[in-house]
Amino acid sequence: FVAERKIPIEVALLWETEEEIGSPNFREVVRAAADDLRCDGVIVSDTIWPSEHSPAISTALRGSLQVVLRLRTGDKDVHSGLTGGVARNPVRELARVATAIDDAGFWKEGVEPPAPEEVTGYAAAGFDPEYFKRAHALHKLETEVPLEMLLRLWTRPTWEVHGLAGGYQGPGVKTVVPHAAELKASFRLVAGQDPGAIGRRLTAFVAELAPDVEVEVTGFLGPYTGTTEGPIHDALLAGMERAFGARPVLVREGGSIGAVPILAEELGVSVHFLALSLPDHGYHAPNEYFDWRQGRGGIEAYVHVFERLAAG
Repeated sequence: FVAERKIPIEVALLWETEEEIGSPNFREVVRAAADDLRCDGVIVSDTIWPSEHSPAISTALRGSLQVVLRLRTGDKDVHSGLTGGVARNPVRELARVATAIDDAGFWKEGVEPPAPEEVTGYAAAGFDPEYFKRAHALHKLETEVPLEMLLRLWTRPTWEVHGLAGGYQGPGVKTVVPHAAELKASFRLVAGQDPGAIGRRLTAFVAELAPDVEVEVTGFLGPYTGTTEGPIHDALLAGMERAFGARPVLVREGGSIGAVPILAEELGVSVHFLALSLPDHGYHAPNEYFDWRQGRGGIEAYVHVFERLAAG
């Protein structure tokens, strides 16, 4: 399109294929191609609207810190009738450690709260808790107050346990005491927090609480806060409004994109977001999809954005 219309801007497409494993090689690639990637700004379309009727521009991403906790207390699973009450149970102990981390304060410190005008914008974002529940197939939530949900999703850190393995996992009950267990978990972190520092605090916290537990930090991504000023941001607002018929709301993103802070740091430019996905597209779920209404609108939005930027 840019070539056909002879729009006097230069557009480069960059595909990043390591997002789900933390983008471990992306910084090296960007540095090697720095001359070819020199630009005035970056636009990413990997963020999400708060509802199907509310076009949105994300202005910030949460970071993340992935960890595995391991505990081994023997060489084999043993009979609880013969050893229960004496043998240590690593599944139970890791569950206690996870609860203690949840209650701890070290990963909740350093948070930069959103400005009052941001919170006002969230309240006008058209967020519907019932749509959210349907889109993610959730039956019960920790809160169903719309603004509180958005503040938790976008502006506050979280600690999530993704899996706890150990002992007997088959049908029914087998009365063993496990000899080893592994807990997989992660933090989502926000502006003002350093994943490296949180990882060190976690290691020290667990070492004091449960010295036999091994802590492995398997990866981390920094949070990112973009700008809401400048010609690219203004072009995104105008382009999305023309494409979707409504002024986009400014939101944050609960997820993390490792490539974004790397691009900002290595290229020295702001990274902007032209969000196109919807909650019911099913990120990371079976049958994840992307519908043509959003695809067509996204193409149109980019056309208007490029024309606006070329016009100055």
